[in-house]
Amino acid sequence: FSPQDQLSIVRLLCKFWASVQGLECVPIVDPVQEILKLNQKTSIVFAKELIPHLSGDIADRISRLLLMSLEEVTDRDEAMEVVYSVVSSRRMFSRDEVGTTAAFELFGKMEAGESGVVQPEQLQCLLEACLFDNWEGPDIHARLSVALICAPFLVTLHADGMAERYERAVNWIIRNCFETQKSSYEQDPLIVKGLALESMSFLTSEVLASSVETPFVKKSMTRLKPVVERLLLSGNQSLWVLRGLAALMPHVEKCGDIDAVFDSLVPNLRSPNHFVRLYTLQILASYPKKIFVVDHADLDPSLADLSDEDEAFRPSERKHGPVGECDALETLLKLESSPVRLTNERELLSLIGRVEVLARTGRLPVAYAEAAANHMFGVFRVKFAPLWPAAQKAIVALAASHETVVWPSFEAELVGVMNPLGGKLRSFEDIPEESSFYDKHFKMCQRWEDSNGENVDLFGIPSVAEGEGEVPCYHVTDTNTVMESVFRTAELSHKVVVRHSRVFVPLFLRFLCHQFFAFHFSDQDGRELQLGKSVEKENVDAALLQGGVLQRRLKAFLGVFAAIDGPKQLVEYRLLEKIFLSFLTH
Repeated sequence: FSPQDQLSIVRLLCKFWASVQGLECVPIVDPVQEILKLNQKTSIVFAKELIPHLSGDIADRISRLLLMSLEEVTDRDEAMEVVYSVVSSRRMFSRDEVGTTAAFELFGKMEAGESGVVQPEQLQCLLEACLFDNWEGPDIHARLSVALICAPFLVTLHADGMAERYERAVNWIIRNCFETQKSSYEQDPLIVKGLALESMSFLTSEVLASSVETPFVKKSMTRLKPVVERLLLSGNQSLWVLRGLAALMPHVEKCGDIDAVFDSLVPNLRSPNHFVRLYTLQILASYPKKIFVVDHADLDPSLADLSDEDEAFRPSERKHGPVGECDALETLLKLESSPVRLTNERELLSLIGRVEVLARTGRLPVAYAEAAANHMFGVFRVKFAPLWPAAQKAIVALAASHETVVWPSFEAELVGVMNPLGGKLRSFEDIPEESSFYDKHFKMCQRWEDSNGENVDLFGIPSVAEGEGEVPCYHVTDTNTVMESVFRTAELSHKVVVRHSRVFVPLFLRFLCHQFFAFHFSDQDGRELQLGKSVEKENVDAALLQGGVLQRRLKAFLGVFAAIDGPKQLVEYRLLEKIFLSFLTH
């Protein structure tokens, strides 16, 4: 048979073996080993057609055979694809872990004893192919993203020479991912930076956990500190950067002013993206805990530096309440990390209840109160209805005790959920089959972020149908339901809304003028009220508006107004009275 015919036969065998891997009567490992001895080029076919479909011990043994077959790297791209396939095959998770954070690992490794067949000299050759400095062209970010996945696997595959490989990989990562792209804040370089940070974290964790000793670890973390600080304080909402920072924070000295970091990252906790909320909480929780705010006359001097309150501030007249370190962030992190299942409902509600109780004490540090309020708004995005009423009560308690710091988040939510476009997600076309594996990998990285974390093709996670009391953590509540939850919270906090009616009433007027009556353009109320004179002009495409959505929004507004005692407390109350009478008479 010609070499091409041999590859075609191997492809047919791969399809057959993938379908019968569980049958002991059908040998797979020995035939693969014999084929690789006869034709090394078949390794790329096994990497593409067989490895992705294997699991358990068979996947482990085939992976080792493929790595052993790469004695000489004659084609850099083929060698990289084989290594990438092997790394991907190491990321295995159980059915119970689908939809939890355990299923979203990118870096695979071989356990002790598995890698003895791969010699250090061979690893050095593969690492040469991976850590290449002269990549050029439009796919440079795609190539870097794959190299950042493969390099840590190769560095930690064998104890012999690990320190030297670690130092070389770290120097390569810093040089290619930070020094040459430090001024760019577009999406593609940010994906690379995020992967680079996570790659550094994985490398450092594995080296520190091994018996290998290298002083270069501390030096490399010191070199990264300015990069980490700049990204922390940039207000960046990139999913990949947050993921990388969350992974690396345990290994670097805490950098950046803690209050500035909180100001930069806390708004992320309202994000519809579960992963953005999770990684943000992991970063914030890595800083030293603040203490409960108590009477400063009774404060232990040794804890004074952990309090961010002015000495004249008296948060509560109660003589009894929590003291010492505040565990609010740990509570929020545990809530975001817990699987969303009916069997966990009581635990989840207990965690939210804990936030409400802490809010009612009036002793939360202001930074934690702001973080808690933002995260409770984020809970509205979790696709599990039993959580929403509890989150509403927690926000009401936080607004009552820390109105000054909670209201800006409240206002941002009220404005955000009135977006005329409704926050629709992008739709994605299938990735062309002829795309290189570099491009396929990078497009999946892009889609994970662009879809608010809902497109999880990158992690090889099978689709999970909602039901049987389980909701994947990456599923998101629809925007109209979130809007109703936010306005129900405003209804419960109507006293706070009254004090900020200069924000709420103009929002209502803009909604009527630019959305409701723009859609119902023939409604005589819209002509008679002449709301255009009372609000600033906005460019809204009426074709994007939907009657059913506008109806739900109008009811949400009216629910808040109905809860307010004494409409004369509101700004523009005469105009509001005219609007309500107009609705009733037409």
